[in-house]
This record gives sequence, structure tokens and C-alpha cells, in this order.
Amino acid sequence: MKTIRIIAASAAVLVLAACQAGDEPASEEAPAPEAATAEPMAPDGLPPYGVFKLTSSSGETMMENVKQDGTMINVVKDVGNVPGTWEYDADGNFCVTMEGEDGTDCYAESMVDGSWTATNIEDPDDVWTIERVMGSEALPTQAAE
Repeated sequence: MKTIRIIAASAAVLVLAACQAGDEPASEEAPAPEAATAEPMAPDGLPPYGVFKLTSSSGETMMENVKQDGTMINVVKDVGNVPGTWEYDADGNFCVTMEGEDGTDCYAESMVDGSWTATNIEDPDDVWTIERVMGSEALPTQAAE
């Protein structure tokens, strides 16, 4: 009689174990998460869009409103608003195409000792110091003085 109880108990344990094992989903490898496309960052460690004050090496100033959608507007003293587009090239240079100008200008950007500069790839004398004024897409209404 004891043998029957042991066999019955063992069978019950096996049945119970089989039921519990069947409740668990089959082990499958989880799909690899999609690689997130990294958004480029400006030399100051923030996104490349916002409102910036640009000062040329000759002292000329303008405001630049760089929007997240790839458009931009330069507010230039004595000229007004100049619309354009921007993107990063394959080498990581900030490239702009401004309405009314021929071609695209690309700038190598760097941050040295807290000073953000942009140097034109094709004209190394065309150097601008950049200061982030706002991180939003608010449009300045007047050129820098």
C-alpha cells in the first residue's frame, strides 16, 4: 500500500511539474532593440537647434534661428530675415544653404576653452563665434547690434 501511495504521489508531482512547465512561454531570444539614430549634438552638448548670436572675426553680428525641422532664419542687420536650410554632412560639418546665395557653406565647429567657433571649410578666414541665446525655436525679431 505504501508503494502505491509513493507511486501515486510521484505521478502527481510529475503531472504538476509538467503543467507548471507548460504554463511558461517557450524560451525565445528577445528581438534586438532597433538601433536608435543618434541626433547630432552641437559643440556645447545641446541639440543643434535654437537661437544663436553669431559674431564674425571682423565683428559683424547676426542672430540665427535654427529649427529642428531643418529650416533656419538668419536675422541680419540692414538686411532683415534670410531663410535657409541646414544639415550635417557625412563629416559632421554644419552645412547651410541660404536663400539668395549660390551653393552650400559647410562649417567645422569646435569648442575650445568654452568658446564655440565655426570655420568655413572652403574659406578658413570665414570664422564665427557662436553663443547660444535660447534653446527653443522662438524667432528673434531684431538683428544683433
